[in-house]
Amino acid sequence: MFSKFFTKVFLWINYFVIILLLLGYLASEVSPQQIPLFNFFALLFPYFILLNIASVVFWLFLQKRYFLYSLIVLVIGFNKITNTFSLSFRSQEIETTDAFSLLSYNARVFDLYDWTHNEVTRDQIFSSLRTESPDIACFQEYFNNTGTYFPVHDSLMQNQRFSFAHININVSLSNGHNFGIATYSIYPIVGKSVVEFEKSSNQVLISDIKINKDTIRLFNCHLESVRFLREDYQFMDSINKVSEERRKKGIKGVSKRLARASKKRAHQAELIKELILQSEYPVIVCGDFNDVPSSYIYKTLVKDLSDSHKEMNIGVGGTYRRFFPSNRIDYILHDTDLKCVSFSKLNWPYSDHYPIIGKYKLVK
Repeated sequence: MFSKFFTKVFLWINYFVIILLLLGYLASEVSPQQIPLFNFFALLFPYFILLNIASVVFWLFLQKRYFLYSLIVLVIGFNKITNTFSLSFRSQEIETTDAFSLLSYNARVFDLYDWTHNEVTRDQIFSSLRTESPDIACFQEYFNNTGTYFPVHDSLMQNQRFSFAHININVSLSNGHNFGIATYSIYPIVGKSVVEFEKSSNQVLISDIKINKDTIRLFNCHLESVRFLREDYQFMDSINKVSEERRKKGIKGVSKRLARASKKRAHQAELIKELILQSEYPVIVCGDFNDVPSSYIYKTLVKDLSDSHKEMNIGVGGTYRRFFPSNRIDYILHDTDLKCVSFSKLNWPYSDHYPIIGKYKLVK
């Protein structure tokens, strides 16, 4: 079908996409603090997988043995691939009476700035919360107003099921607007601490929650944000329409901020992992990690823990709605003292993130 020349050209292209996939495998092994470039391979990892699958199909169609090259590399990295493309065959179990539910949501300050041009967004969030009725809710990009403008805390405590709260405000404005991170619970919160990262507004809230006779330690995490500028968003929304010079400048700006953030997240993930290992209680780690399952950050945090999405679902499970809608950057991880009996992503359109919710029971 193809001449020898074109066969060689496609074979060299195949070698190239294999190298990209191998670099994607390495992305989870190399800290961005050492080589920031590897985090870009992590971001593009799903596309490297698809390119190699396409190569297998292409060579099979031509009845060439070259399909084995990509196939072997895909098999070698199967465990890493299933972090991104989950292939769970475990059924969602019926909720047991001793299971508790946990929701994690980057609420984007409850649409304070009306990004969605919808004045009732915040009421819809609360209405959806009442429908889901989680036992524990973890919010990143939390907002509360100390006046009457929009008292989120009062609304959550009075109109939801929650009786206990652990909140850390690290940005407080003179108009009464307060920003931070929060955990709400129907169960008593018997221990509280917070980790505020150096030179960052991101943080981790650590709550010891007493569930019946047992206590769990919950890490509500918001790791370093990329902090794109308005011009970065404008560039990415119109990348195919700008001039070559503007494209180069835009790519340079976006890449610089991605690299800076990934280096900070690597350090933050290592710090959190140390605290997880020190825990005297069964651990759940949830929140907005701002990084993908093929990253060093994810591998650091998931070590010795289970990823609820990977346990219970098939597919990518993307939680971020902008730019790369297939990217999963929000997680609920748990240790072996807990069993996940159900897990799902909620398709709420109220933030740039989708909330995730799982049900768990203590098994030890």
